[in-house]
Amino acid sequence: MRIIGCDLHARQQTVAMLDTATGEIMKRTLTHEGNNVREFYSTLPRPVRVGIEATGSMQWFVNLMGRRGRVPSRGIAGFSCKR
Repeated sequence: MRIIGCDLHARQQTVAMLDTATGEIMKRTLTHEGNNVREFYSTLPRPVRVGIEATGSMQWFVNLMGRRGRVPSRGIAGFSCKR
């Protein structure tokens, strides 16, 4: 499983990802231009859990995750999506 923490900003997002099978940690910044975000999340093997901070500008990202087959679930401190 991959667990992703996502720090959303207007023009980019910073992603920290843990692969629980290997222990590998990856950090990456994705710009919101073109298909960068869509392509990144579409290529991840299942299962994936994505957590984001609850901000006013998060709805576009929540919608994108929904179109990619993630089932959203809300938490006390934020929002997470399971795939």
